[in-house]
Amino acid sequence: MKYYLETGALRKLNKHLHTLSDDCFTSSWSLFELMSELTKSEKEYRIRKSVIQNVINSNLHIEWSSPEVLKVNGFPSIGYQDFRFDALKNLIYQFLDYSDFQSFLIDTNNHKYNYKYFNDLDKYYTAKFISGGAAGNSNMKRLIEDGAKKYGPNHATDTKLFLENLYQNEIELNEGMTLYVIVQDIIDGMELELNLGLTDKDRARIFASYNNSFDIYLKYFSRYSGKKMAEFKLPAKNDCIDLYHLLYIGDGKNKILVSDDNLLLDIKDHCINSDTFLNQYSKE
Repeated sequence: MKYYLETGALRKLNKHLHTLSDDCFTSSWSLFELMSELTKSEKEYRIRKSVIQNVINSNLHIEWSSPEVLKVNGFPSIGYQDFRFDALKNLIYQFLDYSDFQSFLIDTNNHKYNYKYFNDLDKYYTAKFISGGAAGNSNMKRLIEDGAKKYGPNHATDTKLFLENLYQNEIELNEGMTLYVIVQDIIDGMELELNLGLTDKDRARIFASYNNSFDIYLKYFSRYSGKKMAEFKLPAKNDCIDLYHLLYIGDGKNKILVSDDNLLLDIKDHCINSDTFLNQYSKE
């Protein structure tokens, strides 16, 4: 069994990290979170730097691939290298070489992917996710209002029941819709950057090539999104960041997520809290 320690677990288990072997791992995403908002307070700076240092000095394996790369890897017919997270790795090692944070900021300021870039990227992920949820809710409400004018007042109730049934019972359909959106997002990004001229047939071929490599993320992100839409609720601030950790346990076979986050702990078959992890790990 492999144990994946996300950001919160790394913080809580900081004093134990040196005792863990290579059957435990973390990710660039966890380190990305730790590097964000280092200037929030002096206390936060010390805690975060300590955790990052202990991760690097430990036997923990670090999966340096970004979430975007892990999603693209789900489709063998396309490829993508995220140079930003290669740069993040270098930036982290540079950061640990400095005793003075301001000197680090000054000396790395001319880097394309500097500290400010990644701090802004963290905020961008969150803002994009929340605004996407708001836009989806707005569009759905408009469709319901238009439908009520055409089909009568019961249309709103029927639509809400449909949305609830979609994420609760029509799981395969809901996941297929989510996968479709993921594929379109990947391809639209590639088109914007590379102008490949992919046709609808190409898009369908890529969709069909999915290799099930991020099934856990697909399953629970689909359920999360469906529930939010059915309830017309916006995502919480860190939900996008938290859900991306699911990409690092892939299809869930022989991998367990260690987290104390309530959103992730709801995934009972694939997540345990840090106390349970320490108890289990000490017995193995």
